[in-house]
Amino acid sequence: MVSEDQIHKHKEQRRQLEQKRKLVSDLRAILSNLKEEYIRRKHTFPLVRYGKLKIMIKSAVAQFRDLLKKEGEEEEEGSQSNPPTGLLGNAMKLAKTTEALRKEAELYANLSSKDIEKELNNFAKEIAELEEQFQLYERNIRSLGESYEESKSLAPVRRYTAMKSMIKTCLTESSLL
Repeated sequence: MVSEDQIHKHKEQRRQLEQKRKLVSDLRAILSNLKEEYIRRKHTFPLVRYGKLKIMIKSAVAQFRDLLKKEGEEEEEGSQSNPPTGLLGNAMKLAKTTEALRKEAELYANLSSKDIEKELNNFAKEIAELEEQFQLYERNIRSLGESYEESKSLAPVRRYTAMKSMIKTCLTESSLL
């Protein structure tokens, strides 16, 4: 028999896992966009590419900051953003809740206590792996932003070379290049 404590723990870890998956996926998308733009601009005239490199770096760092800000806001708000109003809204909310409860009851009815413990261990492992990936991506993007700010004091030719190197390093360390 599955205890309420196990069910609660399972729900919480499943929710954390989904959040981490989405966050890592979004970070990977930012880095992939940076990679695609970098490769696409490789054979552009250097003077034009200089400006594009600046835009690429600033854009990736801004997207990263926006993602973290959005993530923080979602944690504060919970899942109560723009609740439906009126009779139709309440009916939709009831239908979603009923369906979620039915699926949840079906899920836990078919799981034994051992199965839940096994899943909890798998969830914990995957969350740890995703956290490691997140920290790697975060460190690389933060380093990209810091290096960009430091490069502002360089002469244009040296800065151009430095910006290319920054992007290559970020993508290589993130295992995307």
